[in-house]
Amino acid sequence: MGEPKSPELDALDRKMLYELDLNSRISIPSLARKVRTSAARARYRFKCLVKSGAIHSFITIVDYRALGLRIYNLNYKVREMSPAAMDRLLVYLARQPSIIDVLATEGNYDISISLLASDIDEAAEYLWMIRERLGPHIIQEALVLQTDSFFYSRDAILSSSADSPAKLLYHLRPNPNIVRLDEEDRRILSTMASHADWPVWRIAKSAKMSGPAAYARIKKLEKQKVILGYSIMLDPALGGFSQYRVSVKLHYIPAARRHELARFLQQLPNVWRSSFLFGDFDLSYDVIAPNSALLRETMGRVYGRFGPHIIRQEWVRVHSTLKFSFYPSSDKALHRDEHGF
Repeated sequence: MGEPKSPELDALDRKMLYELDLNSRISIPSLARKVRTSAARARYRFKCLVKSGAIHSFITIVDYRALGLRIYNLNYKVREMSPAAMDRLLVYLARQPSIIDVLATEGNYDISISLLASDIDEAAEYLWMIRERLGPHIIQEALVLQTDSFFYSRDAILSSSADSPAKLLYHLRPNPNIVRLDEEDRRILSTMASHADWPVWRIAKSAKMSGPAAYARIKKLEKQKVILGYSIMLDPALGGFSQYRVSVKLHYIPAARRHELARFLQQLPNVWRSSFLFGDFDLSYDVIAPNSALLRETMGRVYGRFGPHIIRQEWVRVHSTLKFSFYPSSDKALHRDEHGF
């Protein structure tokens, strides 16, 4: 894979992306007011950000735990595959309805997959499917269950006050109150998973219902906390930065100390997501940095504060994101391959 090209951003682009990161369903006139420009200019810049690939898609953040689902991360180190074979594999994985995150990486593993399942038996079915596809290419496989996940605003590249603590946008945690969805709810969530920017009439048309019915469904899902918010999927190389994922193996750490660790990660402007895990690793956090030196500085700050609890930290660089969605849908692959893998 070649080095990705990053779209050039100016101050207005960054301000717009920052607001869209907080709420990707914001209207163009409201967005223009927030960034202090005209609606016409905001609309033009918005179209340019999409066309350039700075924004890959507009995502709806769904609390899958409220639906009785769990997220499992699968990381694979593979033997050398041709770029064409790797691309076909990643597109195949991105097409699977319950696979919600597909990353091509470089480092301790080459592929990172996140999938939704109601229990470990269902997750095992996907595990066997992936093993069947990868076959003799597998060198190493790691499986972890996400328990708590935190999403922070991406101040490091989008905000003019990048030294200030990031905002906690979403906290996905185990939910004892399971929400039961009907077919209309599923169609709404499936449509909005990567089309959060669509107006209600277009969501309604895709979900095969009337505009008022679609609007009522969306508001109900927001009230039930099934829909937590709306954000954007960004180019991993945006603004000359790179995205890294750090996996951490911990000694025993009490609950109060885990909460302190989550708050500390929020204070680091280059960290935009973290998750507590159960399995081969106990924590992961995603870092946006212009180079590996700043990544190591961020890892050093984490170790400096929580060193007695840390056994090791391992990292990978994210080359590309084929899919980033929070509800199962068969129409979330960003690239299509008519021949399959």
